[in-house]
Amino acid sequence: MAVPFDVVVTIGGQSFVDGLWRIFGPALERLQAPLPIALPGFANARMRITNLIPEFPGTVPTDGLEIVATIELTAEALIHVLTRSDGVQIALGPQPVELPAQTGSLTNIVFSGPLNIGTGAGALNLPPLSGTLGLPATLDVPGIPLPAVAPVPLDLTPNMPLIMSSIARLSVSSPTITTRPGLMFVTGPVGVLPPTLIDPNLAATLLPKLQSAVDVLIGQLALPVQVPIDIAMVDTLIAPIAGVVRGALDEALTLLVAETGRVIFPAHDGTTSCDVGALPSSAHATLTASAANGYNLQVAFLRPGSTGTIETQVPNPNVGTTGCHVLIGNAFVLDLLVCLVEQLPAFVLPKKGVIQTTPHHDVRDQPHRNCVNFTGVTASFGAFALGGGPTDGISVCIDGQDNEAKTFSLVGKFVQDIPNPVPFLNSAVSSILKLSAEFVLPVTFDLDDVAALSNLRVIEDKDPLFVDASVSPSWALIAAILVFGALSGVLAFLFASAAIVIVVLDLLVVMAIYLVCGVLSYFLSNAVPTVLAGASLVKSPVAVPPGVFEAFGKLSPVTVKVDDLTSFGVLHTPVSPWALLPRIGVPRRKQIDGGDGGSGPITTTNVPPAPPHPEG
Repeated sequence: MAVPFDVVVTIGGQSFVDGLWRIFGPALERLQAPLPIALPGFANARMRITNLIPEFPGTVPTDGLEIVATIELTAEALIHVLTRSDGVQIALGPQPVELPAQTGSLTNIVFSGPLNIGTGAGALNLPPLSGTLGLPATLDVPGIPLPAVAPVPLDLTPNMPLIMSSIARLSVSSPTITTRPGLMFVTGPVGVLPPTLIDPNLAATLLPKLQSAVDVLIGQLALPVQVPIDIAMVDTLIAPIAGVVRGALDEALTLLVAETGRVIFPAHDGTTSCDVGALPSSAHATLTASAANGYNLQVAFLRPGSTGTIETQVPNPNVGTTGCHVLIGNAFVLDLLVCLVEQLPAFVLPKKGVIQTTPHHDVRDQPHRNCVNFTGVTASFGAFALGGGPTDGISVCIDGQDNEAKTFSLVGKFVQDIPNPVPFLNSAVSSILKLSAEFVLPVTFDLDDVAALSNLRVIEDKDPLFVDASVSPSWALIAAILVFGALSGVLAFLFASAAIVIVVLDLLVVMAIYLVCGVLSYFLSNAVPTVLAGASLVKSPVAVPPGVFEAFGKLSPVTVKVDDLTSFGVLHTPVSPWALLPRIGVPRRKQIDGGDGGSGPITTTNVPPAPPHPEG
């Protein structure tokens, strides 16, 4: 059974390759050092990978990611010189031997046996000896070999580096809260292809240096001979290089490991803020190869306690040149908007929002697909503070049928009565003014840093902002003024005074009150959208965990569709002003002697271009 998720992010194309290569950067650093290799006929052989470039779009990666490597080689060629001395014949034959007589004395002679008779002394006398010693007439001594080994340092890529392509198979491990909170990428078996560019003049280039070393060595041995080196022997010597380097590159690229930072977080206990509550506690990652776009990385996230609205198996979207696709469930978007409303500075929310059950009505009692209502809200519209009553509040609502674009709106209703400031008239006129403000703000939003919902704004081309704000005098106040005027006119008539003047003044007071209320209504109507515009300055909690976009780059949306919230965009892979994506060195450009000793430099071809690199 598929597990629903709140958010699904798909990264492919150039965005995936650049971001992945940046993540692999620390693992690739070890390849900067020369790697020892075993070349037959050479000692101290070293290869240095000067460039590792992922190919995009390159070959369709049905088997893996194509990586082009440029390689420099150095080694010491071992010159074996074997010299042998001529044979020697020694004449011997019979040799006379004459020994004179020898005399001497012996002391401290110890006698041991059954009887211990102590020590003794005596004399030694040897008579003279004369005769002949028979030796062979002649003795042949064979020649003696004198071996010598001379190492000759060689640059095996003097004119151009070796260029090899390899297919690296990639895999990704899903994060787990107990062992690994980030995404881990591993390169599996690597298939290295034969070199696409080998210096055809390598043997001819190495021959003079080898010949010079042999001549110097023979001169040091004072041998009156010349030993020319056959170029076929040099070809035989360098023939195994390509195969050995292929094996070494395979070993160097296999099992490279890279890991992102944290993308899932421990489950909260319900006492934290909505910013923390929006962070996912579980995720599932897959990496698939697409014939159209290369690799696609898909990561699905689920918040703690959420039932989710997006099925696990989301078909890989054709990210194409955009490189990134973000899908956010409608219910999650509604929660993010609720959290955003809680951060608006113009509204005081004494209670948590309540998800409406059937019927789904807003605070203006209008039906919607679903709403979250905040009641008892006090709103500050410039110099006016309205609300606080049980019917005052804000609603965050979603509308639209299944499988069609959804719309979101902020709905507000606020009423405020101004009490009568004259105490002894409170029984007759309890309030003198009534302020009311109602609005319906259809909103859309962008995905900004780490895909937070931001920049709420009115959708003017669809449903414009509805604002109904008014300041009106209470009927009790108007009635009291008119009654007072009428009584004043009657009294003035009885006492033969100017009753008409009093009635006119009474009417002017009423008109002045309505005029003032009209002006206040105008300012209040303008204050409502101005306050709502402040929503564009507030960002919601992150819709996608920061670790994803911190690893692969900032999202730059190209399109945004809300059902579920879908966005295509590209990722700006993080780079410093003076840094490239991780590369190892730069390709070299060397002069190739054309054979006449001065034909000028020949630019190496088929080498990927690189920007200038400062000396040192």
